[in-house]
Amino acid sequence: MKEKKIKTLTFNEQLRQMEIAEQKRKDVQARKRNLELMGIAIFIPMFFFLVLLLGRRKVKSRTVEFLGILSLLFVFEFIVLSAHPYIGRWTHESPIWMLLILVAIAAVLIPLHHKSETWIKRKLARSPKRELQPETATRPLNAEN
Repeated sequence: MKEKKIKTLTFNEQLRQMEIAEQKRKDVQARKRNLELMGIAIFIPMFFFLVLLLGRRKVKSRTVEFLGILSLLFVFEFIVLSAHPYIGRWTHESPIWMLLILVAIAAVLIPLHHKSETWIKRKLARSPKRELQPETATRPLNAEN
């Protein structure tokens, strides 16, 4: 009888040790994922700031547009990465529902992207400066530049 109790206690202790090891492994994975998400969350605003800085320089507007689209993709994918566990729980990993939710998120982000793209083009992309007109050109004296 004592041997059976000892074996049971030993077995229970082994199970407990295995559960502790499994929990440690999950904690390490969760910490790694959180650090990666934090790195991405820091990178995206830095990338957007870079796009803003490029908009202040003499850069082709197509480059600014491309980088704007790229930053939108980064934001969308970050939202998907962050929301996937929650969406998965809500939809019980149903691909159809997950697709519909992600399309709805994209449907909100696309108009925001167009508005921000217009803003970037208008505010940041430099238009060619007007050439100074020679002083000999005929202009009325009270005309403003």
